[in-house]
Amino acid sequence: MKKTWGIIIIFLLIVIAIGGITLFEKGKPGSPQTGSPFADKFGTEIVQSGTVACLPHKDTTGPQTLECAIGLKGDDGMYFGLQASNPGLGVPSFETGKTVRVTGVLQEPEAGNKYNTVGTIDVSSVEVVNQSAQNQNASGTSQSIAASSVPNGWTVFSDEADGFRLAYPSDDFAVVKKSEKISAEFSSYIPPCGEGSGDFLGCVYFTGKEYSGTNFGSAGVSVQVLKNATTEQECEAGENVPVKTATHQESINGQNFFVFESGDAAMSHQSDDILYQVWHNNQCFQIDARLTSSVYEVYATGTIQKFTDQDKQKLESSLQSIVQTFSFL
Repeated sequence: MKKTWGIIIIFLLIVIAIGGITLFEKGKPGSPQTGSPFADKFGTEIVQSGTVACLPHKDTTGPQTLECAIGLKGDDGMYFGLQASNPGLGVPSFETGKTVRVTGVLQEPEAGNKYNTVGTIDVSSVEVVNQSAQNQNASGTSQSIAASSVPNGWTVFSDEADGFRLAYPSDDFAVVKKSEKISAEFSSYIPPCGEGSGDFLGCVYFTGKEYSGTNFGSAGVSVQVLKNATTEQECEAGENVPVKTATHQESINGQNFFVFESGDAAMSHQSDDILYQVWHNNQCFQIDARLTSSVYEVYATGTIQKFTDQDKQKLESSLQSIVQTFSFL
C-alpha cells in the first residue's frame, strides 16, 4: 500500500512540474503570441489603417531599452510589426505619429518576438493619410484619399499580371481567379461571374448563408477585358451591352468609369447587372456587379422564403462597396 501511494505521489509531482513549465513558457517574455484575433488572416493580404508608432515590449518589468522598433498602432489599438521585402519602402525611417494606410501580407509573430504585436505586415505599399484632399504614398505619387478607401480587415485580391486589385470581406466573399471555376454551391443557373470566357480576369463572389432557403441565386463582382470593344469610343459607348446609353459616369480611385445597367433572364431566372467600363492601357476593362435570383412565384407555397427587396438592397450595397475598392496597379 505504501508503495502504491508513493507511485501516485511521484506521478502527481511530475504532472505539476510539466504544468508549471508550460505556464512559464507561455508567460515567458518573447514567446509567440497565441489566440491572435487576426489568426485567420495570416498569409493573406490585408489593408490596415493606423498610426506609425514604437512597438511596446511584452516584458515591461525591469530596465527598458530605449530603441524604437517601428510598427503600426491600428485604429483599434492593436499593434502590428512592419517589414518590407522591398527596401525602397524604407520602413525603419517612417516618422512616428503619421497616420497611414498599409497594404501587405500579414504574417504570424515570430517565436522569440519581444514586442506585443498581433502579427507582422510584410509591406507592399504605404499611403500617408492626411486631412487634406491629397495623400502621399511611399513612392511619392500623389492620389486622392478616396482612391485607397479599403475598409480595415478586408482581404485584398491583387492580380499583378493584369494590373488590378479588389478588396472584399472574406467572411462572406471569396475569390475565383482566371482559369478557375466557382464551386457549384455558390453558383446558380445564371452564374455570378463570367469565368470560363476568354475575357475573364477574376471575380469576388458571395459565399454567405444569410439567404439560404430563399429564391436568391448568387452574387459577385467580376473583372474582364472586353475584346470586342477595340477603341475608347466603343468602350465608352457600351457597344457590348444591351442598353448602350450610360446612366452616368463615376470616378473610382482616380479612374472615370461609364456606368450601364443591364440584366438577363432565362427559365424563371434573372440577373441584375451594373456594368462599369473604362479604357485603360489600350483595353476596355469592365467591372460587373451582378446579383441573380429566381422567380419566387414559381415555387410551391411555403417551400421557400422570399428574397425581399430589402435583402436585395443590402447585398447590392455590399457589391458596390467592393466595386469602390477597385484600382489599377
